[in-house]
Amino acid sequence: MPIPIFVLGKHRSGTTWLANQLCEHSLVAGIRHEKHFGMLESAYFRCVYNRYGDLAVKNNFIAFVEVMSASDYFRLTGVTKEFLYSLWPTAYEDFLRAVMDNYAVRQGAAYWVEKSPSHSVMVDWLAEIYPDAKFISIFRDVEAVVASAIALRASREPEFADNAWLRQRGIIRTVLSWIYYNKTLKAFGPRSERMLTIRYETLRADPPNTLQGVCSFLDLPFEPHMCDQIYVPNTSFRNKTERSQALSDGEKRLVRFTQRLFDLIPLWALALMDRMRRRIKKRRSLPSWFFSLLPFPEDNGQSAGAVTSEQVTNG
Repeated sequence: MPIPIFVLGKHRSGTTWLANQLCEHSLVAGIRHEKHFGMLESAYFRCVYNRYGDLAVKNNFIAFVEVMSASDYFRLTGVTKEFLYSLWPTAYEDFLRAVMDNYAVRQGAAYWVEKSPSHSVMVDWLAEIYPDAKFISIFRDVEAVVASAIALRASREPEFADNAWLRQRGIIRTVLSWIYYNKTLKAFGPRSERMLTIRYETLRADPPNTLQGVCSFLDLPFEPHMCDQIYVPNTSFRNKTERSQALSDGEKRLVRFTQRLFDLIPLWALALMDRMRRRIKKRRSLPSWFFSLLPFPEDNGQSAGAVTSEQVTNG
């Protein structure tokens, strides 16, 4: 049976890059498409898990399969709808496992990769439901993560770029989630031999040696072509000048101040804050990028209400 690899880390920390390079190994499979800069996020456990209620209930399972089979992620696995229906009765975690095992076997792979930054805060639970899984986390300096996140949002929302208050709020929120993600991963790492942590800066400075270490952790022979980058980098910047000017001096001070402040918050309190935020801002529809490559499917989800094409278009 193929072994799952979960690539974890805060958004803008190099998770896509690392997952893409892993998938260049002949024995590692992952869901990739150029429109997603290679590796797709499934966000399966953060956005889909329990959305349709108990999948042992046939109507719930039908609604679940009809939407999942039309999503970018599951369509690119190449499985048929008949195969998905054959999995009933099942649970959410077993469904993903069956699909990805099937995909990996067809690729002749011994491992499959799932990369979703939001799953970082669920690492303990993922380790329980997939006892054979391996975890690779990537850590990047907080200032670089914030600069990338702010630049990406500014490129998508022109009104954000010059709004000091919105930028400051974005900085604070990004630092808070960076603290939460990395505290969760750092708490798990020392308790488990199933996680390897690497630094973005180390991977960037020396890809061959870093990827050799990853292969050693996975008990795989190193393949030099793993260092080849075949997808356009998922970067927020066009050049070094943009990168150096992404944050003002005052914003850089804000990053460091909020980092020191939020680092005082215990992990249990960060987890509680996240649960409260998710409960208050419960998402009515699946993210629009679930279907960015395909025509929109109707979501017949029982637990979250029907999703319309207008909702998906508006995110």
